[in-house]
Amino acid sequence: MPHLQQTAPPYVRLVSSGIGAAFDPSALARLLDADPDRIEGAPWSRRSSGQVRSRASTTAFDDPRAVERLGFIGALPPRVSGQDGFVRITPHPEARTHGAWTEARGDGIYRALVRWSGADLPPSLERRICLGLGVSRYAGAYGGVRVDVWRTLEGAPRLGIREYIEDKARTVGLAMCAADWSQDAWHWIEAEVRGASVRARVYAEGTTAPDWRIRAETRRLGPGAYGPGAIPGQGLSPALDLRRLEFLPAVR
Repeated sequence: MPHLQQTAPPYVRLVSSGIGAAFDPSALARLLDADPDRIEGAPWSRRSSGQVRSRASTTAFDDPRAVERLGFIGALPPRVSGQDGFVRITPHPEARTHGAWTEARGDGIYRALVRWSGADLPPSLERRICLGLGVSRYAGAYGGVRVDVWRTLEGAPRLGIREYIEDKARTVGLAMCAADWSQDAWHWIEAEVRGASVRARVYAEGTTAPDWRIRAETRRLGPGAYGPGAIPGQGLSPALDLRRLEFLPAVR
């Protein structure tokens, strides 16, 4: 499966008006080492306005072939292994990893059914599980937005929205709240993207989705990757188990 170190520049073409960007399916296929026909038929297309058209899509990772639809962005590749009904992603102890799902782009609701370890690891504010929105990496600098779940040094679970500020891997917090989640249990992490607005929530599988817990405005939602990710802390990485990714495009 592909490991992406530089995303936005190779497969994004600025439109002549300068107000948007358009995907180049051939360049993206080369970057992802994927079938160009599959890329051409993916839920984005070139338009004169530079906007992106999307359709509802789902990837279930109980099918071993589904992992081919997931690339990764980061300085070092994660360890990925197929399990019984899910895929396990473990980032390198010294490098974050962001998933690059090839099946969705644009405004809408992104959902990841995930489970993560780390309850037995020493506390670290850096160690996080995230859902990346428009994430890119070029010349060592990251762009895009993250929906994070993590624990405070006292062990309290949190949910937050952060944006990369194009200074290597630095981020700025946009919104944060207390959250009800636990390690080693399946949860939905969800984000709604509408223009420059992002809303987020996290809740246990099999329970009713709550109202959106946090909301933020950002200028960092660029043409990049969408997908789950993990960030190590103190040289120790949580394992991220992924069962399902879903996207429901916004209704115009």
